[in-house]
Amino acid sequence: MKLEEIIGVTLNTGILAIFYTAIGGIVSYLLYYFVDEHNEEWEQRSTLYQVGDVSLQLAVIGTIIFWITYIIKEAPPIFHVSRELDALVDTYMSGVFFAYSMFLFIDFLDSKIKFLYHKAFDRHFEKMFPLRKTNKKKTT
Repeated sequence: MKLEEIIGVTLNTGILAIFYTAIGGIVSYLLYYFVDEHNEEWEQRSTLYQVGDVSLQLAVIGTIIFWITYIIKEAPPIFHVSRELDALVDTYMSGVFFAYSMFLFIDFLDSKIKFLYHKAFDRHFEKMFPLRKTNKKKTT
C-alpha cells in the first residue's frame, strides 16, 4: 500500500467516524423525544407494550443505519483510495462504528432492553447458573 493510500484511508476513516457519531447523536436525540422514557410508569405498562416500544425503536434505528450506510457506500470517498480499501473502510465504519455511536447516546433504550431481559430470563438463569455472589452455597 502506498503512502497516499494510507493517508487517504486514514482521513476517510476519521471523517466517517465524525459523521457517524454526529448522525448517531442526532438520531438518538430525536428518538429520546419521540419515545417513552424508561421510568416506573414505563415499567408498569404491559409486557406487550414494552416489547413493542423496544422493537419499534430497534426497527427505526436499524432502518436509519441501513439507509445511511447504503448512501455512504454508494458515494465516492472524499480522499481517493482504491475501490477495495474504500469498501473496507465503508464496511468497518458502518458495521462497527455507526452501531456503537448509535448506542453510545441511547442509554434509555439500553436500560429498557436490560429490564426486559431481567423480566424474562432472570429466574431461569438463576436456576441454571447460580452465582456465588447471590447464593453462598452453590446447588449445582
